[in-house]
Amino acid sequence: MDNKLFLSTGFLGRRNFIINYLYIQIIIAVISSIYSWLSFFLILFFPSIVKTLPFKYLPDELLALVSSIFEVILLYSSVKRRVADIIGEDNQNKLWIYAGFYNLVAIFLFSYIPKLINSYIVEFNFGIMVLISICFITFLFLFCKKGKLSSKEEPNPIIKFNWGACIGTWIWGLFNNVKKALLMIILFFVGSGAGFNFALICGIKGNEWVKESKKDLSNKELHSQQQKQTKIMCILIPLIIAIIFTCIVQIVRNQNCYNFLTTNMEKTIKIIAKNTTYAVFDKVEYSDNEYKFYLNINDWNNMSNTDKTELFEMAVYRVLSDKNLPCLESIPVEIINNTIFYDSENGRYILGCNVPEEYGKNISVRNYYHRNIIKTHMHN
Repeated sequence: MDNKLFLSTGFLGRRNFIINYLYIQIIIAVISSIYSWLSFFLILFFPSIVKTLPFKYLPDELLALVSSIFEVILLYSSVKRRVADIIGEDNQNKLWIYAGFYNLVAIFLFSYIPKLINSYIVEFNFGIMVLISICFITFLFLFCKKGKLSSKEEPNPIIKFNWGACIGTWIWGLFNNVKKALLMIILFFVGSGAGFNFALICGIKGNEWVKESKKDLSNKELHSQQQKQTKIMCILIPLIIAIIFTCIVQIVRNQNCYNFLTTNMEKTIKIIAKNTTYAVFDKVEYSDNEYKFYLNINDWNNMSNTDKTELFEMAVYRVLSDKNLPCLESIPVEIINNTIFYDSENGRYILGCNVPEEYGKNISVRNYYHRNIIKTHMHN
């Protein structure tokens, strides 16, 4: 058995398949984060370049399909070796067929389910739900089924989930001279579940990493030491989080710091709003009763519901910026209701928002409460 990420021969047990799957999820999260930050960087500093692009948004279905195919390519060798372990033979013809089937299932799961999750309202389709359930159970089979080949191997006495490594990650790594765990510091800022996936890897591989760094340690001493460290991490990590949270609260409660943060945050939001609307919209016109934003209907149709809500929010912030109104305290309802999207080709109405008077003259923006209101009352 070889647990390397990319190999075409051999077999892979459940544990190592899960580890490889988590590593691949981290790779995809890093690539997605780079794409997101690059898009943000271009809009913030080079909106004129974005404006010249033939398309501003790619269809969600296309992005999900490309992402799932890329994920399947990375996962293919691991799936093939995992199937070899399950069926207990190295018949390449069978492995190619089985692995191909599982990868088709994976493409459907990874491309269709994100589309459902990303939709605010999903029409219930019993047939599709049954198909998703079958595909999910089929793919889950790879994680749960005991392998015929891996089960014949002698169990490694040090293999045990290390809760201290999972909870403490890089702090645990400093305790045990495991430099790999320091990667958590970077992955924490990547987002998209990268940090969580790496924490699971730390828990699964923790004892092995400690054994590599402390070769003279016996198995009994290793388990005893790690059990003590788990107790330490269960106390230390919540304490560190509490201290950080307390410091943040104290900083925010300081009036000077609060004013400094809100002022700079408001400036940043208005810059992002101006550059985003400049890059996406073909034309912006203000009248006494309407704030008109014109964009390509194809770009609009390619957006997810989340993108549409955020773009509408950016348009509202653009109006607030142009009128020198604050955007971190409250938003006048009339500005939201008078912000209208039109098709730049024929001037047809695309979208507006109709927030009822029951919300008063202003909508609080704290905790993005206004976004839920905008989302609820947007209408085509």
